[in-house]
Amino acid sequence: MQKVKPWQIVLFVLAVGALGFGLYRSFFRQKLDLSDSIVMVDVETGELYRFSIAGRRGVGVPNYNPDSGKLTLLPVTQDEQGVWKITERALRLLGDLEVDAKAVVSRDTGEVSAVGSPKKATPTIPSQG
Repeated sequence: MQKVKPWQIVLFVLAVGALGFGLYRSFFRQKLDLSDSIVMVDVETGELYRFSIAGRRGVGVPNYNPDSGKLTLLPVTQDEQGVWKITERALRLLGDLEVDAKAVVSRDTGEVSAVGSPKKATPTIPSQG
């Protein structure tokens, strides 16, 4: 048998360490708490809608209001103080909507004047024509 070279020992120790780290992360870390719904606000009226994304890939952003059929919905989150804000990524789309965004309090922070609590809704695709 040939003599083991120092670089082979280092490589073996790194491989064992990587394997141990991978096993630890797989079995002992906390599971992610993924949401099964997304809340969106109508930027014209401030109405909130909750769309289920359980078993789906997600919903389009911006999305169509299921009541009016207009492209007015953007995703929102609620902060610790209970203030609803358009998500940072979706806030960039606000200027692309061809509506009067009366419910948007601040275009800088994304704060909206939300009305009521989120209503359950199903994503809609407007009819063609």
